[in-house]
Amino acid sequence: MAKPRSKNTKPFKQSILIICPGEIEQGYIQSLKNDRYHGLSISIEPRLGKADAFEKVFNLLQQEYFGDAQVTCFYVNDMDAIIKQDKLNRYQNLRKNALKASRGKLTMIESMPCIEFWFLLHFIYTTKYYPSYDSLLNVVRGNIPDYEKNKPWAKKIYAFLRDRTNTAIKHSKECMHNKQSCEGACSFTNMHELIEQLDELMSKNSSSS
Repeated sequence: MAKPRSKNTKPFKQSILIICPGEIEQGYIQSLKNDRYHGLSISIEPRLGKADAFEKVFNLLQQEYFGDAQVTCFYVNDMDAIIKQDKLNRYQNLRKNALKASRGKLTMIESMPCIEFWFLLHFIYTTKYYPSYDSLLNVVRGNIPDYEKNKPWAKKIYAFLRDRTNTAIKHSKECMHNKQSCEGACSFTNMHELIEQLDELMSKNSSSS
């Protein structure tokens, strides 16, 4: 007969994998992790390089992570490069297959055109369509002066935006609602889903410790 489990035994902590190929995404999420999610076991994987290497990402997830019941996966991606290279259909097919294979373990976090749209939503709500990073940059700089997609900003962008996170979450949800009802192209991001799911995991972790 198996021995009864000790009441003092600590539950196994959920592991979290976040794949975010871009330097800015890595810096922002690393800072978010350090500030908001001290108690969570979060691994941030930048090793695959560019956002358009999605085939390698989906293969990696299915081969190494979907079989582990203790791992929750997020894939953070900019959509403009995929669309520009005419790879959207291929991406959507692999995305659909990966989500099915993950059995609820994978959440896709996508921004159109790029994560800078999420940054912009910390300041304003807009439904305007921006097809590329370049088309969005001047609007972003109107709220984040001298912003660049580079290493210095990767290290400091979260601190610049931190106090406006709840505003961005609200605007992000509104954008996704607009995307679902919009007949034409629109800019969007569901970065709020990453934060809300991590908040939920953080709450569960705190209550079980």
